[in-house]
Amino acid sequence: MPILRLLASDWLKTKRTAVRWLILAVPVLYASFLLWYFSSFRPGEELQLRIYNVFFELTAVLLPLWIAVISGFLSLQEEHAGQFCGILSVPLPRPHIYLGKLLLLLLAVAFGTFASTALLILGMRFGLQIPNIQAGLFFSGALLTFAGALFLIGLHLMLGLALGLGASVGAGGAGFLMAGIIGATNVGDAIWPFVPWAWPVRLSVIPAVHLPGFQSSDTSAFEWTAARQAAAGLLPALVSFAAVVAIGVIWFHKWEGRKHQE
Repeated sequence: MPILRLLASDWLKTKRTAVRWLILAVPVLYASFLLWYFSSFRPGEELQLRIYNVFFELTAVLLPLWIAVISGFLSLQEEHAGQFCGILSVPLPRPHIYLGKLLLLLLAVAFGTFASTALLILGMRFGLQIPNIQAGLFFSGALLTFAGALFLIGLHLMLGLALGLGASVGAGGAGFLMAGIIGATNVGDAIWPFVPWAWPVRLSVIPAVHLPGFQSSDTSAFEWTAARQAAAGLLPALVSFAAVVAIGVIWFHKWEGRKHQE
């Protein structure tokens, strides 16, 4: 398939670049740091709830900035290759070229999210000696985090290509602040469904209600609230992702590259 060939070609272009370090090394370093931090805590089933909350809240808050940096570097790489001539002169349909870039970014974010989660689980089991780890809930949290970030992936791909690394990272920095304030605090309780940067944070914490150590006077009420929160976040995340991909494909079909003075 043309898109898969383009994906393989785009991946080869990242050889000996910062992009591969961002994709492959950051998840390892991130999970290792958290395991080191929690190594001084007393092992127990309740500890995994604390690790879950810290891991996913921090992951979801940092994710907009990480996506922005990767997107920006992918764009910068093409810009240095003859002012985007490398992608604009390929004798393939423009939508295929754009979707190939999008697929690479999607796979990069998915790999980073799930790899760091898997490493965290392994470290909890064999390093921290935590019993009865609910791995399925951790991977559910990773899936919800990734789903909540879909719109941001599509947005930053367009930003990186159209405006460059600086604009993408600048928007990612603003998204980082919004994720931290609106997604991770009570300030955003009423408005987070309308703020895409808050979606990964709010969605990622939903499985925590099923972890050992979660305390509530009315667990069924919390589960109902979690289900409503999932619906409030997943629906706009998926719909907005489809919209931003469609807009991106239409825009890229007419795009002739970024002029130097821009």
